[in-house]
Amino acid sequence: MLEIPISSDAPHFSQEHQIFGRHYIFEFQWIERESYWVMHIYDAIEQPIALGLKITTGWPIFSDQDQRIVIILLAKRPNAELTRTSFQADFMLVAYAPV
Repeated sequence: MLEIPISSDAPHFSQEHQIFGRHYIFEFQWIERESYWVMHIYDAIEQPIALGLKITTGWPIFSDQDQRIVIILLAKRPNAELTRTSFQADFMLVAYAPV
């Protein structure tokens, strides 16, 4: 299991990560009208892997059986509510390889 730090508290940002030997670009966007976060995932050459993934806590956001990776958002404290301002402070992304 690998913790992926959330690098910004901005409503729209991207960050790059090396996960299990593969390079990913994660783009995060707060959808104000609906009050939720979405994530877009790109490969090293910025080709889309998955777009418009709604971020929810405790449930896989992304799963790739070929690359053997699952990405999930976990709360750092019990009963944390995912909002525009709590994303960076109260949550962490985790990547793991399913068995």
